[in-house]
Amino acid sequence: MVVFNPTDEIHSLRCIPRNHSEIVLLKLRNELKNTTETFEIETIQYNSYMILEFVKTFVEGESSEIEIFDSINDELLYRGKSYATSQTDLENYKLTKGVLKV
Repeated sequence: MVVFNPTDEIHSLRCIPRNHSEIVLLKLRNELKNTTETFEIETIQYNSYMILEFVKTFVEGESSEIEIFDSINDELLYRGKSYATSQTDLENYKLTKGVLKV
């Protein structure tokens, strides 16, 4: 699971893709609202991982499904989940039935 800090303006996503691409489409589907945002990303870094940067305003507690596609042939490169929190002690972070326990 990818954790985004909602106080950051620019977010970085690091993942291991199934293949390499020069231009990708990043799709974030909000699980609560069932809405999808799509970002076309042309600047991609590869360092054993695919590293993408994008601008989005996250809300504390927002969870999303992540899909990254090759924009040329629509091939799925990565699929995962994300959660937005400003908590820093993620080892002891627990969410049980909607109640935060630290």
